[in-house]
Amino acid sequence: MKHSKKRTSQEIMYFYLRDVLNYSNSLTEKQIKELFLRILKDYFSNNIDISMFSSLSGHLFFEITKPEIINSFNDELFARAIHYASDIGFYANNMKLGENKKTYEFFIKEIENYYKKNKKLLKNIDNYARENCA
Repeated sequence: MKHSKKRTSQEIMYFYLRDVLNYSNSLTEKQIKELFLRILKDYFSNNIDISMFSSLSGHLFFEITKPEIINSFNDELFARAIHYASDIGFYANNMKLGENKKTYEFFIKEIENYYKKNKKLLKNIDNYARENCA
């Protein structure tokens, strides 16, 4: 894979990671959900803005994994939340149109509901990381 000199090492690593994951399908359902929860945590903690939130969610939904894989988890709340998160940037940036504002408000409510119901899982992840990765 040829990369221009303008790419950062992080960007190149992301391409490698994406390619390996697409080939091996090695992320588990649990890992995908944990990644999404970390994105949600950063967004709701105001560590990333709505555009970055939507972009990261889109990368996870369409590139790191695929919609058909997400749908195979039989977790409709998760599937809706990650799908809405990947699209919400468009609606946030185009709220002048009344319908877009309604869609944005609906999407953010659904995303918040998912986060509230599942954020307790992050404590387990953070505890494990502190104990095993220090």
